[in-house]
Amino acid sequence: MSNMLKVENLHVSYGAITAVKGVSFNVKEGEIVSLIGANGAGKTTVMHAISGLLKPTEGSVDFMGNEISATPPHKITARGLVQVPEGRRIFAKMTVKENLSMGAYLHKSKDYQEIYALFPRLYERRRQLAGTLSGGEQQMLAMGRALMSRPKMLLLDEPSMGLAPILVKEIFRIIKECNNNGVTILLVEQNANMALAISDRAYVLETGLVALEGNAEDLISNDQVKKAYLGA
Repeated sequence: MSNMLKVENLHVSYGAITAVKGVSFNVKEGEIVSLIGANGAGKTTVMHAISGLLKPTEGSVDFMGNEISATPPHKITARGLVQVPEGRRIFAKMTVKENLSMGAYLHKSKDYQEIYALFPRLYERRRQLAGTLSGGEQQMLAMGRALMSRPKMLLLDEPSMGLAPILVKEIFRIIKECNNNGVTILLVEQNANMALAISDRAYVLETGLVALEGNAEDLISNDQVKKAYLGA
């Protein structure tokens, strides 16, 4: 499998504070790769740098053979690299269906059926205002909206945040199903157990650096990871 995404020596600063200090990793086509780590480790900053929301101070981001670290976010989306942001960021005063249509703004034809098959609850709620949905339903809507743009790769930032355990399981089942349908996934997630359970590989970030990397199943049984992230 070839690299779909390659991040090399990524540095990102907020003013005088360097949040990411030379992160390198890759995601191969068809994989689910997780970035795990404590709050403040730099995971979301890395995601924003990949999707164009933050400009790196150093390093490169290569997507499908193209350097994109200076590319505007809407052009990165048009290339098939789409982020589902932390906190959902749905349009609260628009209906579910209107939110989905916003995800397909790059395409003339809008195919809702595939999304409704993946998220039957969104079909039931299609005429409802998005702001009245539960947290889990809003997460489904944020993912559905991103999938409407027919991405080659999804960046998922904390999809389980604030959700009840039963909904977390459902969200992760759907992430796996999206991957089985051909979407490559980079996942940032606090719930390291769930993330590693569905991932092929993972990188552990600590204070803006990659501290560990490996196959997900190896990291699950790694004593350092178990102690720090898996509640063991």
